[in-house]
Amino acid sequence: MMVPLETETISRTPVIAVIDDEEMVTKSIESFLMLETDYQVLTFQSPVAALQCLKKTPPDVVIADFLMPEMNGLEFLNELKNQYPDVPGVLLTAYADKENAIKGINEVGLFQYIQKPWDNDNLKMIIQNGLANKSLKTTLKEKIKEIDNVLRQRDELFKLHNILNEEMAFAKRIHNKLLPPNYFNINDIIIDTTYKPALEIGGDFYDVIPLKDNKIALLVADITGHGIQAALCTALLKFSFSEFYNKDTTGEQILKGMNQVLFKGLPDNIFAAALVVIIDTATRECTMHNAGIPHPFLIQRQKQNVEKIVLNGLVLGFVKETIYDPGPSITIQLQKDDMLLIFSDGLSEIRDKDNHFFGDHRLNDVLENNISLDNKKLCELIQKEASQFNNHNKMDDLMIVNVSGN
Repeated sequence: MMVPLETETISRTPVIAVIDDEEMVTKSIESFLMLETDYQVLTFQSPVAALQCLKKTPPDVVIADFLMPEMNGLEFLNELKNQYPDVPGVLLTAYADKENAIKGINEVGLFQYIQKPWDNDNLKMIIQNGLANKSLKTTLKEKIKEIDNVLRQRDELFKLHNILNEEMAFAKRIHNKLLPPNYFNINDIIIDTTYKPALEIGGDFYDVIPLKDNKIALLVADITGHGIQAALCTALLKFSFSEFYNKDTTGEQILKGMNQVLFKGLPDNIFAAALVVIIDTATRECTMHNAGIPHPFLIQRQKQNVEKIVLNGLVLGFVKETIYDPGPSITIQLQKDDMLLIFSDGLSEIRDKDNHFFGDHRLNDVLENNISLDNKKLCELIQKEASQFNNHNKMDDLMIVNVSGN
């Protein structure tokens, strides 16, 4: 299910353009959408005529058949993209054209493809996702451009000071609404989070959603950079992670799905490191996939043992979905008094005056030497040790998440 963000609004009736040389196809889709939605539907049998008409009426989503006279669907969508680069294009294909559709995702930036005969409910969901994707990308581009313009006007900094503060407060309100509570107790599984952005807002992100069969999914993520740009980009993290709400899914499927959205939606040179933990609240079994977050630690108090969980996968938004690999998974069992410690690189990459990293080895020492402390005090001590190591200088975004079971 698509979870709309508060910032996603369409001020006019969405325009859906359908192009297919078979009138039966366009009429069928038009009739369904007119019955089920309030969209304005434009239909065409000629791709050339469609291009001419759409110059005057900008579409919000375009659905085009692959095999058409004059030009095929990919050629048509490529022409349309020159005029409307952010409009999602959906390709109607026969089974034999599937390879061309997949090729179009990379070459034309195709949003999605649908094989004939299509399912009306699936078609409706794809259109809704396309509208949300277009709205979100437009909002991100507008806000990032707006802030970048402010920062470039150094000579007007004094005059623009109040405007910048207002924008920062606005972005902070958005970011705070995207973040869940910092404390969860779900069937005696406790998730406690500490988040300290480097600036007033930052790019670290976490979320928790329910899955089927008494399971929950925990996401800990870190957008490259910090400040307003990184914070606004976390909207895409929320959007893509929420797609798996109440579903029967795995960490691998979640990361692959998120990567598909982020690869298309994140600005150039912006990526996201992420770790997903699927937690069975009945058995306390935790299955992890790690796509670029520093290696977490498992603190086993009964065994008086501290273990680093080494697990690696590709960061999100860096490569297209056909070659994305979230890496292997690992499953651990949370015993009584155990704690799973997850953190962003704002902790492990803190540097001292000699440019040495705080690193995993120092964190491991803090954990081993203070293993008897309860979770809250242990996390407070970690922050204190890191701050002293950094000589209380300004640090990067810092997030620490601890998972335990009563």
